[in-house]
Amino acid sequence: MNSFCGNCVFFTCFAVFTTFFGKLVLHLDINKRSYNHVPGECGIIPNLPGILSLTTSTGGRLYMTTNSKNGISDNTHIFTFYPDNRTAREIEIRGAPPQRRTKPGPMSVAVDSNNPNIFVFNRQTGNVDVFGTNELSDVWEYRKSLKTEKFSGISALSASGTNSFYYVKSGVWSDNFALNILERTFSFPSGEVGFAKGKVVQHLTYLSSPSGIIYDSLKKTIFVTSFSRESLYVLKMKKNNIIASSKEYNIGCSPTSIWEDFDGSFLITCQPVRFRYLLHVFDVTSSAPSMVLRVVVPVNNETELSITQLYSNDGATISLANVTVRAGRSLLISNGNKILNCHL
Repeated sequence: MNSFCGNCVFFTCFAVFTTFFGKLVLHLDINKRSYNHVPGECGIIPNLPGILSLTTSTGGRLYMTTNSKNGISDNTHIFTFYPDNRTAREIEIRGAPPQRRTKPGPMSVAVDSNNPNIFVFNRQTGNVDVFGTNELSDVWEYRKSLKTEKFSGISALSASGTNSFYYVKSGVWSDNFALNILERTFSFPSGEVGFAKGKVVQHLTYLSSPSGIIYDSLKKTIFVTSFSRESLYVLKMKKNNIIASSKEYNIGCSPTSIWEDFDGSFLITCQPVRFRYLLHVFDVTSSAPSMVLRVVVPVNNETELSITQLYSNDGATISLANVTVRAGRSLLISNGNKILNCHL
């Protein structure tokens, strides 16, 4: 009898283990591979560092933050990009307090064509710095810094007004490298979507490893990408920032960022093979494939997404791409160290 019970326990545990292992293999995309596909002629843009984050104003100006070699960057690492001649010009910051240091991260421009505000998350201080610009010159006027502990670990933000924005945090352990990798690998709903108006912060919902956010003021809708769930969430909002409805769409790869084009479609940069992404994180000499999708969200929730693959590479040309933007008739794809220009 004891032998029979022991065998039952063993085979039950073995079945549970093999089931878990099989799901883990599928979850890490070990059964997948990436194929090369480009929209047109591609080449690395010389003399330009890689893009870490970017935002596009209503006037079409592209602002980007770039990598810092010493880990503590200043305003020389914020640029305006000019697509016509593929050059970037340094942003001059005026009116900032003395001894001000910043490590620019995610940023977004408020929709105001006259005198828009630009929100920039400062990785050095954990604050959100607010700048003003008239878009006629490469000069930003420092206006204020929004300070609260709740801003720590912001991974993406999207302006909703001249003094407000929506944001996401990838997880509760976003400042801890090892634990954050676990959050991004497995579908723990520990990431946060929030809203800030000045220093007043409102929690909206928890999602699994959110990596990007876009707020559409006309549709009153928030679009959030989830790395671990390979998904795009569509959150329709009502008054007082209450979520009226939520819809999850699977996009088939793990997104690292989302950018809204002027026609309302989205460019989503993603990792098609998750275990290659993890290998690259722990071994920078290895390469990781990248993919860029154009996604059109339907008006009717019952209709599926329209997804077009614009770019795919096994990592030989550019490894671990994290952001993509369209500039004129070109795609700019970056991994933080260099920018790949592909003609459409």
